[in-house]
Amino acid sequence: GQLSVGVLVGLVGLGVVSANVLRSRQDQEQQRSLQQLETFVQQQKYDECETLGKSLPQSFRRFEPIQEQLEQCQIGLKWQNTKVQSLQPLQSAAGAIAFNPNASILAAGSENGKIRLSDLQKQALIRTLSGRPNRLRSIAFSKDGKMLASGGGDRTVNLWNVSTGKLLHKLKQHQSTVWSVAWMPKGDVVASGSEDGTIKLWHGATGTLRQTINPSEGAVRA
Repeated sequence: GQLSVGVLVGLVGLGVVSANVLRSRQDQEQQRSLQQLETFVQQQKYDECETLGKSLPQSFRRFEPIQEQLEQCQIGLKWQNTKVQSLQPLQSAAGAIAFNPNASILAAGSENGKIRLSDLQKQALIRTLSGRPNRLRSIAFSKDGKMLASGGGDRTVNLWNVSTGKLLHKLKQHQSTVWSVAWMPKGDVVASGSEDGTIKLWHGATGTLRQTINPSEGAVRA
């Protein structure tokens, strides 16, 4: 009886070791695949990148860093097949430009406060977001591309719905020019930096102020 129990325990232990070894090998293969994808993206070998991506098991494709590299491959392929043309010029000087996450839309903000959204594949204007003249200094798309944040000389942060062009929130807590806006990589939070020396964190959906940070005595321009 004791021998049987000992043998059983040994077999269970062997099984655990085998499972750990297999998991370790899979992790190593996953990391090698990620490194290969990163190399293809850096070298702009998007066809090879796509081919490798299609050959990976689903468990690898669900790994977030690999997903990000595969998205970069698709963006690169899209640009690789796009003919370069000139977009319609702005009516005043451009103060800020930004791509949406999949690089299909270019947003260009001008000194007159208008933001032009252009479809890069069709080389056509989608719509113009019209606010008050405020010398736009920064614009940024949210991670999912559904919202756009803008900041400028009127000391406000505007949050727009990209698909409808509707102004969702006008945030007015800064005391001077808003030089920079940026969305958190994950979550629904947008940060704004101002000449008043503060960084403010806003909840994108509601427009409520979550936190004010005073990093230095000088202006925040990046």
